[in-house]
Amino acid sequence: MEDLKKIADSLMEKEGRVKGEAMKADLEYIRLREGEKGVEMIEKKLEELGYSFRENLIEPLSWYKEGQSVLLVLLTKELFNWNEEDVFEMGKYAAKGSLLFKILVKYFSSPEKIVKEAPKYWTKYFDFGALKVEEFNKEENFLKLKVEGYHFHPIMCNYLSGVFQALFSLCIKSKEVRVEEEKCTFSGDEVHQFKLSW
Repeated sequence: MEDLKKIADSLMEKEGRVKGEAMKADLEYIRLREGEKGVEMIEKKLEELGYSFRENLIEPLSWYKEGQSVLLVLLTKELFNWNEEDVFEMGKYAAKGSLLFKILVKYFSSPEKIVKEAPKYWTKYFDFGALKVEEFNKEENFLKLKVEGYHFHPIMCNYLSGVFQALFSLCIKSKEVRVEEEKCTFSGDEVHQFKLSW
């Protein structure tokens, strides 16, 4: 991996914030996979990079730099040798454990309602960017979601894929939801576009 300090500095310079709940969910998943020692390793490495925080000080509904959240995910690959599938599973875990997503699933438990309401929930988690429905085809069972204004690091493509797959699987009560990123800002596209099919 290229110089981690340069990556960290670049991420932290970017505008955009996320709710602390997202980072807490990621740390919970790290604890499940790597134990308490894993969380300690993440905190120590963040301190070495100059962007320290302590899990017990993160407030779920407070705003934090998205760059720090992305850095946390990046460090799992660096410290634990996680691959793309591991990061995908981390995103799924974050979606399933999120209070806001649980509310979304409880009240909007059909594809049509999700299509209508999901973009509003992006703004409850992020203070930048947007989630939009590009296409919804009920007959052919697919949904295309467009994420605008999100350009932090390629590792988050797998993470967001996991989030969307878990969210939609819960909503339609199916484990057969497939997700594919059709467009990516790191491939020269203006947006990220994810196709969910079931």
